[in-house]
Amino acid sequence: MRVILVGWVVGAVLLSPAALAGNPLDGIAQEVTIRRTAHGVPHILAENERAAGFGMGYVQAEDHAERIMKHMWTARGRRAEVWGGDRNLEWDLGRS
Repeated sequence: MRVILVGWVVGAVLLSPAALAGNPLDGIAQEVTIRRTAHGVPHILAENERAAGFGMGYVQAEDHAERIMKHMWTARGRRAEVWGGDRNLEWDLGRS
């Protein structure tokens, strides 16, 4: 499930209007290094604040992709479409 959600996030970013029009963040990934400890704790090494912010956002997206996608589908009133189930359908009908 997590792989599918990460794929959705990556696809959404790559097909966004900013990406198609020339992204102002091109090359910033080369300015940041992310290393994780054996326990998964991220350490972000960056050349500047902008790169550090990019690294922090990347780590957050990597760690919380499923939660981000769930909030996105919930906000759109489409939880049942993705996760199925009567509870999600009730949530969508009550929130949309």
